Amino acid sequence: SDFDPDIVEAFKFNMDKIRAVYLPMLRRTLVIGGSPNSGKSTMAVSLFIAIKNVLAECERVGILAKDEVKIALCDLDLCSPTTDAVLNGCMPNEKHVWDNELCQEAIDRLTAMEEENNIVIGDLPGGLPDEIPPV
Repeated sequence: SDFDPDIVEAFKFNMDKIRAVYLPMLRRTLVIGGSPNSGKSTMAVSLFIAIKNVLAECERVGILAKDEVKIALCDLDLCSPTTDAVLNGCMPNEKHVWDNELCQEAIDRLTAMEEENNIVIGDLPGGLPDEIPPV
């Protein structure tokens, strides 16, 4: 795999106190996509945890109030969700086939999380762009 184990370090938020105070006003969504089995879910979970740790540190030192900035991890691969497996070590038993209803469910899930959180990390299904339904 070409996955760089230090990639999370490259995404660390090196925020200073002045920049951190703007986080509650921001809304950002980062969706991770790529080839099957390329580490997308691992990257999404790692980035989610790294940002949560930075936010916790900002809360600890008083830059942000507790839960002032909300972050969510959104698994958009509803056919074979893997972020829970990465987080908790529990692989889902059943797989689904993409259809319009499942695509709409993924869109609705992402939209709801964007409305409730300042930062959303999305994990797309793996595949070539013409093989993945639009989400």
